[in-house]
Amino acid sequence: YLRLRGQPGDPTRWPIRRHRPRAASRLRIVADALTPRTVILGGGIAGLEALLALADLAGERTELTLVSPDPDFTYKPLTVEEPFTHQPAEHRELRPIVTELGGRFVRGAVDVVDAPGHQVALEDGAALNFDYLVVCVGTRTTGPFEHAATLRVVGELLEIDALIARALRHPSKRLAFIVPPGVSWSLPIYELALMTRRRAEQLGSDDLRLIVVTPEEAPLVFFGSVPSNAV
Repeated sequence: YLRLRGQPGDPTRWPIRRHRPRAASRLRIVADALTPRTVILGGGIAGLEALLALADLAGERTELTLVSPDPDFTYKPLTVEEPFTHQPAEHRELRPIVTELGGRFVRGAVDVVDAPGHQVALEDGAALNFDYLVVCVGTRTTGPFEHAATLRVVGELLEIDALIARALRHPSKRLAFIVPPGVSWSLPIYELALMTRRRAEQLGSDDLRLIVVTPEEAPLVFFGSVPSNAV
């Protein structure tokens, strides 16, 4: 408010004017324009962890947007159980999670990232501007070997019983679990092999031989020597 000046009847006396709401709205507009925009690409575990961390550490000091081509988050470590339980791994809808954390969810696949222009182009033609970009798109699973079943996060389930039966029909009675060369997270192969052994025993197929083929120097060596020796 502007203060009153002078005495009643004084021509220099100023009227009371209410400027605070207008000034506050202008400040909000300026603040919104100055709020940095953070775009997170990917709706997997890394994207959600980044969203949780930024929402906790930055709060309202940044405008958060999460972009993912999939509407749901899939807890990938549990996908190795799907062939045995015939139940899908845990799924959570992304939009409510992002909204609860004060962000905006955009469903779409990224086409091009224009880093100098601070813009992300999506495959549907939409574009998102950003001040900061967090890329957590992960990788796309492909079959590394022909004539071999591939454990995938999404897609058709492995038919474990059929694989066991096929291996038993072969003279070697062997079923190989292969870790492809290169940088790989090999833990699911070991889990799959152990659960397949249990399933084979349940089916009365004790003569099935299971082999883990891996380029690792030792089993699960990335966990360290003690766990590796135990495995």
